[in-house]
Amino acid sequence: MAKKPFVLMKVEDREYKLKLSASAVVELEQRLGKGLIELMQEMQKVTVQVNFLWAALQRYQHGVDMAAATGIYDDYLASDGNINDYMELIAEVMRESGFLPQKTEEETQTEQPEPIKKATKA
Repeated sequence: MAKKPFVLMKVEDREYKLKLSASAVVELEQRLGKGLIELMQEMQKVTVQVNFLWAALQRYQHGVDMAAATGIYDDYLASDGNINDYMELIAEVMRESGFLPQKTEEETQTEQPEPIKKATKA
């Protein structure tokens, strides 16, 4: 399966192109004092989540600082986002950037979409 040039993150009415470059990962590792694999194992920490977002924004939204990345993260969670979706988004960015293996066609085909739950009045 061919890699995408970026992963699109939608936050309210804005869209962000996410991609991890080697230079952004080097800076991420230097900022947090740990290697990429160690950081992946610490993704439950919001500090690590926001720093990954910051790094993924650098390729196409060059110059986004940590304060802006934190604001985007907050807006994502305040809109329709949640931690589970965010973690899958970061995993997809890592796959498309070459830091994790791509899903096989079989894995992609066997994934079942979650049913859409609609709010109803009682």
